[in-house]
Amino acid sequence: MPTNKRISGLTAGTPTSTAIFPFTQNPSGAGTTLKTTFPAAVVALGLMNYAAKGDLQAGTAANGGTVVSVGVNGQKLVPDSSQATGLKWIPDNFGFTYTFGDGSGVLLAGTFTPIEMGVAGSIDSIRLFAGTILTSIATVDVYKFTYAQMGTIVYGTAYSIFGTAAKPSLAGTNRFEGTSYSGTQYAFNKGDWLLPVLQNVGTTIKELSVAFGCRKTAVS
Repeated sequence: MPTNKRISGLTAGTPTSTAIFPFTQNPSGAGTTLKTTFPAAVVALGLMNYAAKGDLQAGTAANGGTVVSVGVNGQKLVPDSSQATGLKWIPDNFGFTYTFGDGSGVLLAGTFTPIEMGVAGSIDSIRLFAGTILTSIATVDVYKFTYAQMGTIVYGTAYSIFGTAAKPSLAGTNRFEGTSYSGTQYAFNKGDWLLPVLQNVGTTIKELSVAFGCRKTAVS
């Protein structure tokens, strides 16, 4: 392999504001210009702007960009044209619904079903929907427990996520009610079980749906 060879025809130069490659043809045709500096727009997208773990680079306009800081656990990155970068971190919300009864018979107090949670999160809201107009109050309690605790659950115990607070209910002629919640008692871990339990069921209710609005608090 040849050694000690010199490269000829290269001259140092300053790039234009639109150039991003280190070599360009010398306009005089005498040789190739070696770029020794880069445009600010290019440098702005360089690794030197990563200030923290999880930082992302995002364009703001032609030849422009900035850093999008990492979100918090449980958030997701979505498009948002109102943001300078066109991106925004938001809570990773999800929901599920359980329906008691099928409309063929009157529901009984104490009816319940366990639901295993596949992610860690928190309950933000609970909505009740009745299939018929009520003639009395319908209340739903929700227990939270681990799989190991399942055999020890007792109706009306401290396993209720509401504690002494009011539970979601329907009353009078209402067919829909919704309540928002916040607090550590409404949080759950991956693998926990939630157990909706019917209480004070009206004599005409044959179908009642419980809709949970939740958000993730950790990546699963």
